[in-house]
Amino acid sequence: MKGMFWLLLLCSVTSAQPVFGPYTVHASNSAIGDLEVCVRGDTADVVWVENNHVLWQRFSLASQSPFGQLDTTLALNPWPHLEVHDLTARNDSSWCCVVYQDERLNPGSPGGLQNIVSLLVTESDDIHSIELATGITGQGYTTRGDSPPKGFSVSNSPAGRIGVAWTYAFYDLRWTTLYMMASHIDSDLIPLWVDSGEYGIWFSDWYSNALVINSHEDSLTVISAIPYGGVLGACKFPNGEMYEACLFQEGPDFYISAYIELGNLTESEALMLYAQSERNLNPAICLVSIDDTLALTADSLGPVGLDYLSSSFFHRNYGFAALQVLPNNLLLARIDTTGQAVQPVGVIYESNLGTNIADADVTITDDGKVVVVWSEVSDWNDGPRTLKIAWTDWHEFLDIPIETVLVIPQEFSLSSYPNPFNSTVTIKYDLPQAGHAKLTAYDLQGRVVATLIDEFAPAGNTELHWSPENLASGVYFITLESPLAHATHKILYLK
Repeated sequence: MKGMFWLLLLCSVTSAQPVFGPYTVHASNSAIGDLEVCVRGDTADVVWVENNHVLWQRFSLASQSPFGQLDTTLALNPWPHLEVHDLTARNDSSWCCVVYQDERLNPGSPGGLQNIVSLLVTESDDIHSIELATGITGQGYTTRGDSPPKGFSVSNSPAGRIGVAWTYAFYDLRWTTLYMMASHIDSDLIPLWVDSGEYGIWFSDWYSNALVINSHEDSLTVISAIPYGGVLGACKFPNGEMYEACLFQEGPDFYISAYIELGNLTESEALMLYAQSERNLNPAICLVSIDDTLALTADSLGPVGLDYLSSSFFHRNYGFAALQVLPNNLLLARIDTTGQAVQPVGVIYESNLGTNIADADVTITDDGKVVVVWSEVSDWNDGPRTLKIAWTDWHEFLDIPIETVLVIPQEFSLSSYPNPFNSTVTIKYDLPQAGHAKLTAYDLQGRVVATLIDEFAPAGNTELHWSPENLASGVYFITLESPLAHATHKILYLK
């Protein structure tokens, strides 16, 4: 039996809501997955995943309606897992984003996940897919082998080159080797190089994005953070020169667990959104400085005002827009280029009774509109079926949430009881964010013996019962995979 427990009390102090929208971008007959938005002038480009395809719809902020045809940018069937990351406007007629896809090798037998990292780029109405890297992760139920790539970010240089960065790790017993990856694509959309930098660490997992802090015509400088130790890593590409830039002391005032978003102010300074604890919790702002030797310093400028971060965007003329997705509300924080709040955290959208918000993305136009796109769900068994859009001005005052009490998991977890069991086991898992979830059971040889869940799942606490009547007694592994993270849990079945 599934259970999802939310308690949300939200009150507002103003009667006016200076928000344009919501307007419907797309209504679907199938579940909507990952989504991203960027703006070019008064045109919003919305890109999302649906039925193993990447779809693209333009929306006019001026006429407040979609225009042009719904485009299928990439058909990836039969790849079962597909994500889009960091949709970025390049100029008045182009955008680019990272596409990540994977599938399990040899279902029913030992093997990991085959994955591909690609870059999607548009030029007017032409769409190009550029393969950047392929790999195979470790077996799903062990702690050895490569992890899936994650932490993707995209940057553009004035000359039209595109920089792409991401991270992955190799797990071997207690030792973890972190790899920062980067690629440079020229203005003719030809990859100039794909390179990696290796950094050995002791930690078993990380949540940080790989962020391009410096982009030149022939090189990229990428930074990332390692949780639990405050280690700041910098890598210069090509050649993958890796540096341990500095070490922050743990403490309540300034401790970096993960880098989320970077906004370059100059060639040597940037504002950065970072998480003070795991999974994008307690987001805050700091000022990062870098010199020619890759020596970095960071000064904390204070918290954002949100409990956790669902999406963010930086505009050089305005600052950061940061978004928190609640089941029935979208909370917006705006931080200017000095690191100060423009307005208190406000409610940019509140859903109707009977519908929930599944996912959202935020961006900022050149004339100061803060644009939010989100997916809504009426029945969690069907997944999100509607994409909506709304926007407000950078300086507008929004309704303020007076009291917000939210009971929702802050950690990704997987457990079971009783363990050992002799007939039926109850499997519990917590998802801090909604998304596609797959729960699989393996035997000791790595063979899939049961697929318990393979569907879109809401954020919350879930329980299900499993009775492996036709299986022999012994040790089995339960693996939970989602876009946020993955976990493996060992169970013992005794008939």
